[in-house]
Amino acid sequence: MYHSAAPVLKSKIRTPSLPQVCVARPRLEDRALALPESASQKLLYLSAPPGYGKTTVLCRIASRFPGRTVWLSLDSLDNDPQRLADHLLAALRLDQIRQRESSAGAIAGSAQEGSEHLINALYAIESLAETLLLVFDDAHTLQNEAVFEALRSFIAYQPENCRIAIASREDLPLPMSAHRQSDRLVELRAADLRADDAEATELLSRLEVQLDPVALSGVLRKTAGWWSCLRLFAISWHQRRPEERVRFLDRFRGTSQFIAEFLLESLVWALPAELADAAFATAVPEFFNEGLYTILTGREDCARFVERMQHLNIIAPRPGEGSARFRYHPLLRDYLRHQVPRARRAELHRTTARWFAVHGYPDRSARHAQLAQNLTEPTVGGGISLSHRERELLEALAQGLSNDEIAARLFISTGTVKWHLNNIYGKLGARSRTDAVHKARAAGVVSG
Repeated sequence: MYHSAAPVLKSKIRTPSLPQVCVARPRLEDRALALPESASQKLLYLSAPPGYGKTTVLCRIASRFPGRTVWLSLDSLDNDPQRLADHLLAALRLDQIRQRESSAGAIAGSAQEGSEHLINALYAIESLAETLLLVFDDAHTLQNEAVFEALRSFIAYQPENCRIAIASREDLPLPMSAHRQSDRLVELRAADLRADDAEATELLSRLEVQLDPVALSGVLRKTAGWWSCLRLFAISWHQRRPEERVRFLDRFRGTSQFIAEFLLESLVWALPAELADAAFATAVPEFFNEGLYTILTGREDCARFVERMQHLNIIAPRPGEGSARFRYHPLLRDYLRHQVPRARRAELHRTTARWFAVHGYPDRSARHAQLAQNLTEPTVGGGISLSHRERELLEALAQGLSNDEIAARLFISTGTVKWHLNNIYGKLGARSRTDAVHKARAAGVVSG
C-alpha cells in the first residue's frame, strides 16, 4: 500500500557540496559536456567501485551545466516506485503533480500503479521549458524491476530537453546500446575515473603531503589512482610523527588501518560468501586466468566468477594480456590475500609457484616459492605481528569495553570491530576475548 504525500528528504534532492580539497578534471568534464550537434538526448553513465570519485565528477559537471540540475541521491527505499516518484517531482519542483500522483497511488495501492506514477513523473520533464541534467546517484541501490522498467522506458524515449547522468558501483540492467550506437552515450569506468599521476600528485600536494620523487612514485603505484585511498593515505600520513613516516611508507599497503577498513566496509562485506572465498584465493597471484582459478579454488566456474566480479567492478582484464587474464587493484589484492590464514596462504603460494613453473614463468614461480617459505618459517622469537588498530582493540578489551563502546571510541562500525577481533583471535590462537587479553599480555603486546 502506497501512502499519499510521503515526506521528501531535502538532502536526497540537493546537489552535494564538493569536497573542500578537490582537483579539477577537465578531461572528463569536457568529455561529458561536449555534445554532437544532433545529440541533445545524451546519457552519461558512470560505473566504478566506491571511492573512484563518481559523485565528485558529477558535482563538477553539474556546476558547469548550462541548464538546471535535478539531483537524486538514491537509496534502498527508492525501490518503492511511488516514493521515488515523489522525490523526483519534488526535485523538479512540481509539487502540485506530486500531490495528485501520490493521492492516486494511495487509492490504487498497487505496484503497477506505483510504476505508472514513476513513469508519469519522469515524463513530466517534457513539459518543462528548460534544459535539465537529471542525475541518479548511487543507482546500484536499486533492485526493483518495476523501477528499472520505468527507467528503461524513459531512457528509450528520452525527452529532448533532458540529459541523464547515472552513477553506480555496478552495471545496471539498462539499455545502453542504442545510445552508444547513435553517439549519445558517454561511459566513464574505473579506468577513466582513476586519477592519473598528475592529478594524484596535485591532490596529495593540496592535502599537504610532501614526498620525495621515489616515495611519491611508490604511493602512486600502490594507490593506482583510487581517490579514496589517496585521501586515506594522506590522513594516515598526517597522523604520524615525521620520524615515523619513512617506516610508514615502507609498510603502506592494503592492510594499512584506514585502507583496510575502507575496503572491508565498502567492498568485501558486499560480496556473497562464494565470491569472497574465490577472491581471497585468486588475489594471491599477480593475475589469474581460468587455469589458475581452477587450481587455486578447486572450482570450475571461472567464467561465472569473472562475469559477476566484473559486474561489481572488482576485477579488470590485465592490460596488454587480452581478456583471458584478470587482476585486482593493487591495494585490494594486498588486502584480500592478507585475509587468508598464513598456512593456507603459503599453500596457495606453492600452488601458484608450481603453475607458473609449468607455464613458463620461472621468475614468478621462484618469487611465489620464496613467499611460501617465508610464511612457513617461524617468526623471530615467536613474535606476534599485530597492526596498530589491532593493538588499540586489545587495549580496549583489556579495559573491559564492549564492542559498541570500542566502535564509539575508535570511530568505526561494530561490524569492523568484530572483523578485527576475528583476526586477533586467529593471530593469538585465542578462543575468547578474555583468552585474547591473557595471551596478548603474556606476549607483551598490551600493558597490564
